[in-house]
Amino acid sequence: MVQFDMPILIIHEQNDSRTPVGQPFELCRTLQACGIESRLIYYPDEKHWILKPNNSLYWYGQVREWVERFARLDGDS
Repeated sequence: MVQFDMPILIIHEQNDSRTPVGQPFELCRTLQACGIESRLIYYPDEKHWILKPNNSLYWYGQVREWVERFARLDGDS
């Protein structure tokens, strides 16, 4: 059994053929049920790469917020 103990940001696109569309939703629900901080960002109108300008701006903003919230700087414990 795989054990997760860190926050996980999941990003998925409807038209990404690499991952079945239901798996990210299932992963997010499972993580949250286990008390793991997690968030799913879903793009119903994108493929593997986020190419639409507004979606791209949102993606970069959300990833930055997530990293700023959870990343440790050198020297942090």
